[in-house]
This record gives sequence, structure tokens and C-alpha cells, in this order.
Amino acid sequence: MTLVVPTWNGGRRFVQQLASVTRAQPSPERVVVLDSGSDDGTDVAAERAGCDVVRIDRATFDHGKTRQAGVERATTPLVAFLTQDAVPAVDWLDPLVAALADPGIAGATSRILPFPESSALATRTVLASRSAGAEPFVARFPAGTFAALPADRRRSAYVYDDVASCARRDLLLSQPLERTMMGEDAIWAEAMLERGFGIAYAAGSIVHHAHEYGLRSAFRRYRDDAAFVRRRYGLALRPTLRSVVRGLAYEWREDLRFTRASRAEGKLRSMVRSVAWRLGQVSGQWWGTVRGGSP
Repeated sequence: MTLVVPTWNGGRRFVQQLASVTRAQPSPERVVVLDSGSDDGTDVAAERAGCDVVRIDRATFDHGKTRQAGVERATTPLVAFLTQDAVPAVDWLDPLVAALADPGIAGATSRILPFPESSALATRTVLASRSAGAEPFVARFPAGTFAALPADRRRSAYVYDDVASCARRDLLLSQPLERTMMGEDAIWAEAMLERGFGIAYAAGSIVHHAHEYGLRSAFRRYRDDAAFVRRRYGLALRPTLRSVVRGLAYEWREDLRFTRASRAEGKLRSMVRSVAWRLGQVSGQWWGTVRGGSP
């Protein structure tokens, strides 16, 4: 097993990741870190932990091709991926490897949960995702049939996220990750499903990952996601100003409900943050739907 991690100023989360990966049972045979010019010591920390550090020009970074460069350096049949701020449980690899014991499975992905110290808003956001579900499943279709499914069915048929995933190297070489800044994992998974391979959601593999957004960062993240969904599937996540108003009302109401039910301190502060976070989220979805995202 080779683990591939793209990095740029990974900070304390990357240090936590290194510690978890070092303790992992089983542990990766090799860890390839593709560093885009960190100036916070991320690359040095990786070298000290025994990783194979490849330094690349930040201007050439690409979510798909950079990861593919790690695949090409690997020599093991399986290649796992983590983002630099994802912290896996000690036994996170076992369920992924077990899923891939079936030769008909192309890739498997982990269950993503918030950090214990995540805010109520981040916790609610992560737990609302299908990537946090407790039940494992495999998506598989007869070869040549997946692409003909309706767009909403294709989008909801599987879970595959290279925040934490594992795939067969031979298939990654025959179907390389595309050059793109968004959705490289989804594009690859759907190509595998079209070829008749399965994509597994290994809920027993636990990895912690969450972001704390403000107005600007939420706008950018959700804008780009909505633009990808529009380009890839032709679906409009937030097409009208009316949908913006309804979306804001829903998100603020659910934040209030979740925050009230949580044991976290600072509930008033959470609700103040909710105003900016969800305004950025919903307006970003609208902008990405009607205007597109970043290149």
C-alpha cells in the first residue's frame, strides 16, 4: 500500500495526520508527499517522518494530475489518498483493503466525521453529508450503462471522496485522474462505474476532516462545487433568488436547531457565525449555478 498526500502549508493537522499514519495498523509501505512549496515546515516534517517528499512548483499544482504523479511513483497494487488536513483513525486502512479484496471493486472511500473539537456548525455540515453515513454499500452497474442514467441518479449513486480513499493502481494507470481543480475523484469513480467496476463506501474506515468557514471561504467553496455540478451533470443547485431565500431560511433554521441540541459552549457565537457561513454558502451556490466557478 502506498499513501499519496498533496500538501501546501499543512500546519498542525498535517502533523496530526503523520502521527496517525505512523501508528496505523496496517501501515502504508510508503508515503509519497507532493509538496507545493510549503514555507511552514510541512515538507521537513514529512521528511523527518520518513516520507518520500516530492517538491513541485505551486503554479503547476492540480488536484488530479498532482495525485496522478504520486500514483506513478507508487509500486504497490493499491494506492491510498488523504488530503493534508484529514486525520485517520489507527485502523482506517483495514476496511478499505477488505473492500478491495473483491477484484471487481475499483476504489473504496472512508467515512468522514468531524473532529471532536469541531464547532457545532462544522459538525452539522459534515454529518449532513452522505460521506458520514454509518452503513457500508457498494455501487455497481453493468458495463456501459452508468453514463446513460439520469444525471441526478448518477450523482447520487455512489460515494467516493479522495479526502480519504484507496484504489487499484493498475486502474489508476489505465484511467488516470484528469487534470482538474474540482471533482477529480468523482470523474474517476464514474469512469470505473461505466466500465462495470464497483465503488465501495467502507463505513468502517473512519477519518476525521472538517472545515470552519467564514463568509468568503464558504462562498468560494460552494461556488466551485455548484459550478462543477452544473458542468458535469447539468443540474442547477441554486438557480433563482427565491431558492437563495429558501436556502438561507433552511440553513439558519437547521443551524439553530442543531446548536440548541448540542452540548457545545458558545451557542450565541455559533449562531452569529451561522449568518456569515450560510450566507456565503447559499450565495456561492447561486453564483456557481448561474455564473460558474473559478477555473
